[in-house]
Amino acid sequence: MDIVWIIAVTALDVIRSIYSAKFYQEIDWPCYSQDGVRLLSGDFDYANYLCEWGYMYYPAGFAYAYAFFQWITSGQVQTMITIHIVISAINTFLTASLFAPYLNRYQRIIFLLIPLLAQNIYRTAISRITNDTHLLLLILLMLHSIVRQRYILSSIFFSLAVSFKMNALFYGPSLLFLYLHRLPFSKVVFHFLGMGIFQAALPLPFLLTAPTSYVTLAFNFSRDFESRLNMAWGFLGDDMRHEKSFYRLLLTLTIFFLILFFVMMRRIMVSNFQEFSRRTKISSFLEYWEFRDSSEVDLFLFLIPNLIGYTFSRGIHIQFILWISYAMPYLLMKCCQFNFLVSMVIYMTFDWCHSWVPNVIILSKFPRILQEILAGDFAKGIEILRFQVFTQLKSIPMQDAITMSDPPVKVLGAYYPFGFSWDVIPASFILFCIEMMILFGVFQRMKRIMMAKKSLFVNG
Repeated sequence: MDIVWIIAVTALDVIRSIYSAKFYQEIDWPCYSQDGVRLLSGDFDYANYLCEWGYMYYPAGFAYAYAFFQWITSGQVQTMITIHIVISAINTFLTASLFAPYLNRYQRIIFLLIPLLAQNIYRTAISRITNDTHLLLLILLMLHSIVRQRYILSSIFFSLAVSFKMNALFYGPSLLFLYLHRLPFSKVVFHFLGMGIFQAALPLPFLLTAPTSYVTLAFNFSRDFESRLNMAWGFLGDDMRHEKSFYRLLLTLTIFFLILFFVMMRRIMVSNFQEFSRRTKISSFLEYWEFRDSSEVDLFLFLIPNLIGYTFSRGIHIQFILWISYAMPYLLMKCCQFNFLVSMVIYMTFDWCHSWVPNVIILSKFPRILQEILAGDFAKGIEILRFQVFTQLKSIPMQDAITMSDPPVKVLGAYYPFGFSWDVIPASFILFCIEMMILFGVFQRMKRIMMAKKSLFVNG
């Protein structure tokens, strides 16, 4: 039954991807295609990798990947869209097969509905053929290697992911924690030394040609997004969001939650999973542990630090939804233990928040909806809900995407162009609430597991 469900989810993804391809919007591909042409021509100076959107702020693996795509597509958009459809299907197959053992048949339904109802995920992956589709492939291959305890493969895929985009570093602390827990220290040193050598060797042609431009551009940590395209903390306003003290606060919160998570995981994980299960009744063990087996513990270990990094990032581009969307059904239904309906509503709200035009909720329209429903006009009430309550602010002027500074609206971010209003709830605030709600559910679950584990050891 698992393979039938996995194939069905993948087939629906292909159908939705083909449909989304009809709405292609030219954004990133021309720039990446130009970068590929430069590399194929033998140009290894990152200062020359400049297009209308600015410089290429990615490591060497990214440059090699898009040089390859340029070589096989000759810059043809339709060929690249086809490649994205294929990679999206592979990602869906890998996602479904990764989570299938840990979800019951009712929880799996949400994966069947995502291709039918999700909007911005497919707009990002297919309609705009963004680079995060390729990154997700490497992350999923790494996670499959982790749950199967193929640690050499997991190190290889993690290295490739980091060389493609640096946000893969969110999984780095989990990789180190797992290796220290499962491998002898000498093998841990071997793995990380190998990954370090790979990361140093890959950009060698760029470092030998123009080391300063490569280091300053490929590892530009000061880069930020304009308010219109930033899904993180836009509700705070640009003046506060660009304060260095606010950056330090976000970094402190990230480190705090990571330390808290790994300290709790250290108490949850045991050196011999089988021994602990033999000391207790199997039914009680699975009931209180709340994990199917040790492979699910490993998967959980990697998903949560990524969520923490995503939640407290100072800049989240709309396309970064792919960093976390693949794990959302599992986080909602297994970690937070929401029922199917609540999980689906939260997931669709999460998708709605990642809009390429800033979304908002207008609270003052709710009485009008109630009025129409009481009058018996349900169709009018739904129309107001769709187009007047959940709506967009289109009066925000576009920012110069190259400079990414000095946005024209500085009252309370791009969401309040005419001044602050309690009537308007920006999508970025709703997104932050969803992320914090999931984190709270995760830590509550971990606390419950720790208490149950202690009880089983005492009474087992």
